[in-house]
Amino acid sequence: MKHFLLTICLLLSAAATANAQCPFPFTSPPSALPVQLVCGGGTLVDLWITGSNIKWYNEPALTNELPLTTPLENGKTYYAVQTSGDCISDYRAVTAYTQPTVNQPFSQNYCNNMNILETNFSGTPNTTFHWTNDNTAIGLPASGTGNLPPFTTTNTTNAIITGSIKVTPTSDWCVIGTPVYFDIAKATYVPP
Repeated sequence: MKHFLLTICLLLSAAATANAQCPFPFTSPPSALPVQLVCGGGTLVDLWITGSNIKWYNEPALTNELPLTTPLENGKTYYAVQTSGDCISDYRAVTAYTQPTVNQPFSQNYCNNMNILETNFSGTPNTTFHWTNDNTAIGLPASGTGNLPPFTTTNTTNAIITGSIKVTPTSDWCVIGTPVYFDIAKATYVPP
């Protein structure tokens, strides 16, 4: 029993010695937005983050420290820690985008005369979506900003008609991002 207590005391004593180098529990990661838009590129120094003596890594194992001059890659996640002497915090993951993006919508097929709900777009934060439709005969306007509005499908022909939708992401302070495309197809009109 005494040997068991002695072992515990030695372990606690070793932990206390290691923590003596860290003046306080240092486990909180630095503060940062998890997704950030840095227009036109930039480097790690351009990412918004607060903490003490920030160090950046390219993977969560924290084995490859990156210099602050590392160019940002679109859609890449970087890992930041704050340090004090030999003390290191947990990491904060930050995904950087160098241009606004829009997530790819699915193409859609509908029957004639259907009420279609609003189609929501998503992408990088603070992004505005501009869309165009190459065939207003499907019942959708030729263009707009934001999400696709609700509309009623139309097709007065004896063939399937399709509207190709182009969605372009933009940002108030940034370049235009890469557009994505999807189709809305309408089944053949069937007279009542």
